Amino acid sequence: MEFYDITRRGRNILYFAGYRFLQWFRVICGRPVTSCEYWKKNVLKNLAAVIESVKPDVVLATYPQIEALEIGIIASQRYNIPLVTDFRDGLIFEPLEKNLLKHKCISKHFRELEKRIAKESAAIITVSEPITNYFMEKYKTDKIFTIENGFEENYREPSKAFQKPETDKVNIVYTGRLSFSHVDIDLSALVNALEKFFKNEPGKNKKIVFNFYGKFSLREKFLFRNLVKNGMFVINEEVEHRESIRLQSQADYLLHISPQNMSGAASTKLYEYLSSGTPIISLSFGSVGAEIVKKTKTGIVVKQDDVETIYRIVSKIAGKEEIFEGGFSPDEKLIERYCRKNQMKDLSKILFKVPELSKAKE
Repeated sequence: MEFYDITRRGRNILYFAGYRFLQWFRVICGRPVTSCEYWKKNVLKNLAAVIESVKPDVVLATYPQIEALEIGIIASQRYNIPLVTDFRDGLIFEPLEKNLLKHKCISKHFRELEKRIAKESAAIITVSEPITNYFMEKYKTDKIFTIENGFEENYREPSKAFQKPETDKVNIVYTGRLSFSHVDIDLSALVNALEKFFKNEPGKNKKIVFNFYGKFSLREKFLFRNLVKNGMFVINEEVEHRESIRLQSQADYLLHISPQNMSGAASTKLYEYLSSGTPIISLSFGSVGAEIVKKTKTGIVVKQDDVETIYRIVSKIAGKEEIFEGGFSPDEKLIERYCRKNQMKDLSKILFKVPELSKAKE
């Protein structure tokens, strides 16, 4: 059944503003409200027909969205079908929806829901080892598995076909969103390092360009303004996914950024980067994403707030110096582990274990 959020239905501004005000008012009154509640109501209204038509052996509920977890629990209980829950982000641990959790009623609802999921799921799948370890330690469960995010098999085809354009400038590309994807992403150290580089190395600063493709906030655009003015940054509009893959494959380097102090952070964008064959500069120290970049030998990892190291790396790149010890040599065999075709085999093994896990739960 088609997923939808009222904010994506082309409503006029008055309708949207009224809806948001009603949500805010209900939260202030102590009622937990989430953005996709109307989609949830529509799914529950048609749930009996869906179950009758599909006759599922397992209910697989993936977060985000929170409503998918709620529907999963209801479907599992109402029709006595084993539940498998899948966390592509943290709910309480390193939460995706940190601002929502500031409201007591929503925080209470999310915590109770997570506790219920840990108790009632035949199996829990998470996107990273830190989230897996959190569930194991907090809820004393061993019915938990890790399947990271990944890339589609056909992502690798363009990387072989697309040729890098001939240009004098080193092209460093970022595709995607920043704070629109996660509020804790901070680019101030990167900007400081690049402004310092532009000031101190006039002979090199015209030999490198950062191309950002995506949707960026006004705050981010204001932060970038001097670098845009001097030509080191180019802010481009969002592009179609196929075009994004092409841009990644044609770049000289890819810029990867994770929120600070989030050990479980590894965006889906990183896995696209892995498939591109392009070296990665990863501002993700201390995260799962950093470990993946190191293990696969696909790039170099830097602390998000390390201005001096970022400066040195950019200076070397602009001077066409080698930044990898022993050269750039990715581990292709390990990269293939993150191909969705292989990950679906892992998921299949877990789902086939569900009847056995359900009996153990009882």
